[in-house]
Amino acid sequence: MMPGRRHDELHLRAGQVARGASDLGAFTLSYLGQTGQITGRALAGTSLSTTWSYLPNTGDRRLAGIDNTGLGSGQYSDFAYTRDAENRLVAIASTPAGGGQAVATSYIWCGSRICQARNAVCVGSRAFYLML
Repeated sequence: MMPGRRHDELHLRAGQVARGASDLGAFTLSYLGQTGQITGRALAGTSLSTTWSYLPNTGDRRLAGIDNTGLGSGQYSDFAYTRDAENRLVAIASTPAGGGQAVATSYIWCGSRICQARNAVCVGSRAFYLML
């Protein structure tokens, strides 16, 4: 921690922080049962919060979505993740605050690594180069 920075925490169980305070403000956290997987974070005194959802145990409890509330117009607030049969991330759909059209990005895999991201009309938007 940097000098002059304040960071206070209240712990529930090993690895779980229930409430915290820093220079950014005071917040509360919630978890998925007894795990260290966070399911919620809220900034005290505001409408700003984030929730995380996960796949069931059969899906290895991987991240399924993120929902942010209290954001301004034009900021992306909801994210949904799609995985293939091999449990690789193949798409992310992002929805702006207040609703609107979701923006989709799909991912092409080259073996065990992502090699390209494509936009909603399947045009390559980013290439990831493999260093062998």
